[in-house]
Amino acid sequence: MKILYNTKIASLLKSPSYLFFDTSSLNLIIQYEKQFVDLLKTLNDSSIAFTTIPSVYFEFSRTDDFNVFIKRKSFFQSILRVYPIETHYQEYKHLIPILHKIKKTASYTDFLLYCCLYKFSNSYLITENHRDFTTSLLDREQIITVDGDGEQIRNTAIYSFNKDKYEKIAEHILKHSKTDLDAL
Repeated sequence: MKILYNTKIASLLKSPSYLFFDTSSLNLIIQYEKQFVDLLKTLNDSSIAFTTIPSVYFEFSRTDDFNVFIKRKSFFQSILRVYPIETHYQEYKHLIPILHKIKKTASYTDFLLYCCLYKFSNSYLITENHRDFTTSLLDREQIITVDGDGEQIRNTAIYSFNKDKYEKIAEHILKHSKTDLDAL
């Protein structure tokens, strides 16, 4: 079992910055904790703050097994800060209708993670959820591959928000929308 990534990953990401973790990446990291130790240390040593949001914490800690809950809670608290994006709704409320048009099936948590990336220009997202976090709005900065046991290969990626892509898509949506989005 091994993990493959660009060893210059820390220098390729802006520093200082925030790295927001999605639930899928946390699940992958805790499953392959020993393989991720060096990567996480490298990123952390490069002034990249490990961050997430309350709903990711809720999703990640959800389990029927109390011992698993304790392990996840301990792991979570040892590496992550929680940013309460929900309290800043006014700053990104115009983004929500655009995201609804682009990603109709994205979860509440995914919408909030998009808002974090939008709010902080020096931020990234690490996720295995490539369906809901797409390159139509994001730039895929790095890919991290876990070559697991047997034939299992898993890819997680680090994304950044591309404001130019967003503005182009938003302009198109607003131009063709019959709804006055300012009323929201």
